[in-house]
Amino acid sequence: MMGALPAVFNGDRMYADDFIEQLKVYIQLNRQVAGMGSFIQRAAFALTLIQGPLVAEWTRAIGAWLDTLQAIDDIPAV
Repeated sequence: MMGALPAVFNGDRMYADDFIEQLKVYIQLNRQVAGMGSFIQRAAFALTLIQGPLVAEWTRAIGAWLDTLQAIDDIPAV
């Protein structure tokens, strides 16, 4: 992987836009790396960087939803 990982997002909405932009750039830079072409895997990767008590319930719910998806569901809307 190339570039620095985005800073962990802890749920403080003041930093949400910055986190999203950093994440987008990181994914763009590493698009050719295995898994980064999959929208489902990109979402799962993003969840690894969203941590803390303010977002724990949300990340669990999104992770559980991602577990239900299949290859046919691997679309940009993920």
